[in-house]
Amino acid sequence: MGYRSLLQLIGATPAPAMVAIQASESACKWYEGLGTTGTLGATHTKLGLTYGDLADFLEVDKFDASKIISKLGGTPTAVRTAWGSRYIRYTKSGEGNARASYTAPISVKTGAVTVSAIESAAQAIATAVATDIGNNGSIYLEFEQSTNRIV
Repeated sequence: MGYRSLLQLIGATPAPAMVAIQASESACKWYEGLGTTGTLGATHTKLGLTYGDLADFLEVDKFDASKIISKLGGTPTAVRTAWGSRYIRYTKSGEGNARASYTAPISVKTGAVTVSAIESAAQAIATAVATDIGNNGSIYLEFEQSTNRIV
């Protein structure tokens, strides 16, 4: 996947570094509204990633991109630990074909890459997937770390 960095800038007039990163294809499809089918392409812009030719993107080492993370909510279930104590679990179990969470990188495809632009993109995604997340689920962002380096 191609990703425009929030913190890494290059060039004489600093512009966001365009880096090649790996991401879960199924998570990207879920956030882009494809479910589990279809092919990611140039028309899919919710995550702000490039899904095609990455020839112009930089290879990176130990790079931690900004991420959008969703924990899917399920029916509250009482769980008993090995020690006999109980707690309530609100997320889906993840057993069988059930998926309990999705994590994908998030950026903006055009314009300035800013925290507010990424937050706006995440809010649009949150609105689109709200019914899939459920009442007991959550969605949140983890932003890029400043210690990243480009090789």
